[in-house]
Amino acid sequence: KLHGNVGPSRVSVEASSRTDKGVHGAGAAVHFFVRRDGAPGTRSERDKDGDGCRALPFGGDLKKLVFVLNRMLPSDVRVHRAAMPPATSSTSRRYFHATSDAAAKTYRYTVSMGRIHDPLRRRHVWQVHQDRNENGFHLDAARATAALLEGTHDFAAFRGAPRGSARGSPAEVGKNTTCTLFSVKVGHERTETAGGLDPVNHISPPPPYWNTDYPDYRPKDRGGVDEQKHSAAQNMKGIDPTYVSVVITGDRFLYKMVRFIVGAIISAGQGKISAEEVANALRCGRWTEDNDVSDIGRGRPRCAPAEGLVLENVDYGDINFEWKA
Repeated sequence: KLHGNVGPSRVSVEASSRTDKGVHGAGAAVHFFVRRDGAPGTRSERDKDGDGCRALPFGGDLKKLVFVLNRMLPSDVRVHRAAMPPATSSTSRRYFHATSDAAAKTYRYTVSMGRIHDPLRRRHVWQVHQDRNENGFHLDAARATAALLEGTHDFAAFRGAPRGSARGSPAEVGKNTTCTLFSVKVGHERTETAGGLDPVNHISPPPPYWNTDYPDYRPKDRGGVDEQKHSAAQNMKGIDPTYVSVVITGDRFLYKMVRFIVGAIISAGQGKISAEEVANALRCGRWTEDNDVSDIGRGRPRCAPAEGLVLENVDYGDINFEWKA
């Protein structure tokens, strides 16, 4: 539409990462270009000077482009800033690519643990029920498990089953499952930031409403009380959930890999699996003896649900961007 309702076949859009349905993105990167009529079907070395691409609208004014895009996009998608494609050091191609040029990605997963959860955050956390008679969540055990996952390993035991036609295909069977995790940190959301990182978007999430001290609005001559014992919100104090954040930075990730890692870390913190079992899965590439990766409910931790996961940042190393917001 920005180019005058140009045909979709002339528009190429590539994102830094594909996320599962329900996963959020706070720091995703996207590159796009629009081909001229009659230009080759892909942007390649044959188009070194960009002659096959249309010029940006608004005379190349990136600030105006960001403003207009945010007026046109649905409410759950926003553009923070924009930049012209920077030059890359790749010898095989000239142009920046949001996927191929990514050096590292950082994901944050948030877990709510307790008996009563904040319904206002249900779309952004994994709500793990925990009864009073349970031993609770052991942060030290979770951190010990997280430390085992750092470094370069075969993460075949931490990937989801192939989908559709990819199941059993030669490409899937021979897929490289070795990844490097630079950092895997676990911490309480409010009392400490995992790995020294700020919360998502550098804004701490609001506390549950029952943690707020509300004044008694009723005058005492009309039945007001000092202890606020009639306040339902105040009666919720002491039973609010504990929030745990897992922050993972790595060079690449397999299908559902982050969610399976979080499932293993939370299971270790709950005492359901041991650090030795996690180390063995890394060493053997499987949780079960028959190596049936499609049977995710048997012999391996569950896959954490999508809603608690956020793609926080994509690092492009030495590539410099001249951002306009």
